[in-house]
Amino acid sequence: MLLMDLGLILRTELESGIIEMHPAMPFTLQDTQYMLTPLHKGMRLYYYRFSPTGHELAKLVGKRVHPDYHHAICALLAEGFEMHSDIGDTVNTHA
Repeated sequence: MLLMDLGLILRTELESGIIEMHPAMPFTLQDTQYMLTPLHKGMRLYYYRFSPTGHELAKLVGKRVHPDYHHAICALLAEGFEMHSDIGDTVNTHA
């Protein structure tokens, strides 16, 4: 909410539309490529985007790996998706 108040993230929530079961959907998180397969039909992702100002600031900050953030996002996505990474790992916390 603070990032929205500062004008760095747009207030409008975006929706991916229905994500098909096949083929798996590519998803990149901190330089790791994942393939997401929904666990159920009709799955969608809801997300927010940077504002133009937020996007420019993000480029200035650069890409840094944040392991805690990475783990939290993977855990959240694994609740609804089977996840395979480009390094051969499978994220599976829904079992």
